[in-house]
Amino acid sequence: APPTAALGWESFLAVRRRAAEGSVVARPQEASFGGGGDGGGGGGGAGAWGAMEEPSASSSSSVWGDLPGDQASARQHKTYSVELRLQSGSAVEAIHIQDGRRVSARSPHLCALLSAQAQPVADSSPAGNTSVGARSLDLDLQAAGTTVAAVRTAIEFILADDRAASEAAFWPRFWAAAGRGRPPRAVATAARKGEAQGVEEALVTLDVLLAASLLGLPRLQDAAEARLMGDDAIAPAFGGGSVLLCDSTVLPLLASSFGRCRPLSRACMQLLSAPERATEVLRGRERQVGVLYATHPVVSTLLSGVYKAAAADAGGPSSCTAAARGVAPPDPRLLELLFGPGAGFGSSRGAALPC
Repeated sequence: APPTAALGWESFLAVRRRAAEGSVVARPQEASFGGGGDGGGGGGGAGAWGAMEEPSASSSSSVWGDLPGDQASARQHKTYSVELRLQSGSAVEAIHIQDGRRVSARSPHLCALLSAQAQPVADSSPAGNTSVGARSLDLDLQAAGTTVAAVRTAIEFILADDRAASEAAFWPRFWAAAGRGRPPRAVATAARKGEAQGVEEALVTLDVLLAASLLGLPRLQDAAEARLMGDDAIAPAFGGGSVLLCDSTVLPLLASSFGRCRPLSRACMQLLSAPERATEVLRGRERQVGVLYATHPVVSTLLSGVYKAAAADAGGPSSCTAAARGVAPPDPRLLELLFGPGAGFGSSRGAALPC
């Protein structure tokens, strides 16, 4: 008589149901096609069709935070530390993270970087210590456009345990700590009176955004982008008041984001290209523009092109003068920077800012 497969299928499905319910996976006892009779269970013949193997320690899958070479049997007892070597030009600074497995588990991107690029460091801990050693990873901050302080802030974000409880309470504390104790940079101190703190806050947020991109932290990226260029209804949810991109911050943010954060650079260019904002952005910020031209030549060339095109569209140098607008004339040095030598001192190459 031909073999009956009904019992084999029923046994297989029963085992699968028990596995789904969390019961121990066992071998089906009546899944053989080799025996005779109605049940076919007595012969035990060839292999059992559909038999399920019990999972072994060597075949268990890895989890986030485990690196190649870690023994499955030791996962519950051992950890590793991580040393991030942050390179910015010729300077190198190290950040030591004691619980590397925890950081890797919370950042899959960082876990992948450690798995692919990290170098093991000899463990110098005393005998009996449960650490399996340290991994070191080199990160190029100059290429990323961020700072050591911003990477530290991003690591603190990874390790923070109070995010899930209340984000509304978490974000204001997080951003306040991110900018604490940092002296304002030159482009911030060159802003209008009273604007230096706002410029520095915007640049710190951009630094954190670029650090989050480097370490693969999309939630932190979203929060930084919302503060910089979201709308005023979204920014407060991430610890901010008004959006940080405005007249006082657009030039520094354009210089720092150009080539590194395209959405922010695009938003800066849109603000500068608006006829009603182009002149107001420059008013009283001659020193800030000078710092930008001294430190970012590519962006300076772009900025000159924007204002030359705006002046041409307005009908030429004589179409709109400061006297016609009833405001003080622009600093001649500003016109020199924007339009070239002689533009601000009454030469034949003179130019005027667009209305």
